[in-house]
Amino acid sequence: MSGERYGPPSSTVVQIAFAVEDVESAVRSFHEATGAGPFLRHPHVEIARLDFYDGSRVVPASMDHSIALGQWGEVMVELVRHHAITPAPAAAALTRRGRGLHHVARMADDLNFECDRLREAGSTLLLRGSTGDVDFAFLEMATGGLLEVYQRDTPILHLYRRVREAARGWDGADLFMDR
Repeated sequence: MSGERYGPPSSTVVQIAFAVEDVESAVRSFHEATGAGPFLRHPHVEIARLDFYDGSRVVPASMDHSIALGQWGEVMVELVRHHAITPAPAAAALTRRGRGLHHVARMADDLNFECDRLREAGSTLLLRGSTGDVDFAFLEMATGGLLEVYQRDTPILHLYRRVREAARGWDGADLFMDR
């Protein structure tokens, strides 16, 4: 983890994600309804490592998904389209809600500690993974619903800052920004 301490507090929800059928049309609809944007597109996000927690077993998993990230007031919005997830129980856990609200996300100073803390509070660890730059976990909260937790580090903070700064003074003209 970077020695520099910045970014939102660990308890702050930093992202609201919605599962959609088509990312680009969802961006247009979401922008029209909320004014959010501009959106950074990431087709077929690379996941370097992904593990599914199936009871007491840890099973290698894979996920192919496309996303668009935009700023909606103080929070990032993610529009996500799942193309393929294996194994089947992992796919069921991540897609059983269908379209609409998918998860909320926040950051942790220590992802291992936070996953353990959340499990002790009754949450179920579903997935742990890494894009190579960003370590993350998905948990089913004891109250229902999915929570994504990121390891707070420079790459994820840079991504959040980039999306937030693109929204400042944005005139609404170009819905999509370049990677």
